[in-house]
Amino acid sequence: MDESLQSDLTRVVQRLTDFAAKFALEVPKTPNEWRRTHGKLAPRITDALLPVVGEFIKTLHSATPDARAAAIASLTPESRALLRHFAARAGVLAVQKQDGILIEQGIWAVSVLGEFDDYRDLLFSVAILYNCSQRLGLNPDPVLNEAANSAANATLQREMRDFPKRPPKTGSLEAFFLREQITDGEFDIVQDVAEIDKKFYRFLRRSGN
Repeated sequence: MDESLQSDLTRVVQRLTDFAAKFALEVPKTPNEWRRTHGKLAPRITDALLPVVGEFIKTLHSATPDARAAAIASLTPESRALLRHFAARAGVLAVQKQDGILIEQGIWAVSVLGEFDDYRDLLFSVAILYNCSQRLGLNPDPVLNEAANSAANATLQREMRDFPKRPPKTGSLEAFFLREQITDGEFDIVQDVAEIDKKFYRFLRRSGN
């Protein structure tokens, strides 16, 4: 990789690190803080986050495998948390903004997080991204395949490639206890708490508790 691209990669990683450190200070830490800031803090952070993550993903995509691996390994815990926030919300933002690039960036963020996170947790983001891409009339299969090739976790690679083959029973939003709703007049995807409770109570009945 030439020196200019290496310099760009170093710069965007540092930009992500700096933004993530600020984000970590602003994220609510207690239930009361979440209730007080819900609907005000998250949209502001997300709007500011988009160009930061977008540039990071674009530059990372252009890097050599070794440089990409080194950059990912250098991510701070705060940077990883920021990417999780982005991966979880990118699909919804793509629908709201009618911007398919956010789907692609979200999928690549999942690939990066495969270095650190349990693949089962990341599948929630994959489910949102995939279902939102369908809502936009897009075919995410090529990006899922390409991003999967860069994922460090072999199981995540397989799950990303095979996700489009899942039947609705295992690939729909409902399968992940998620549902669409309108929040403050805009498209959103949220946890279906009622369905989670139903499954928990069914489990208790089967176990005799």
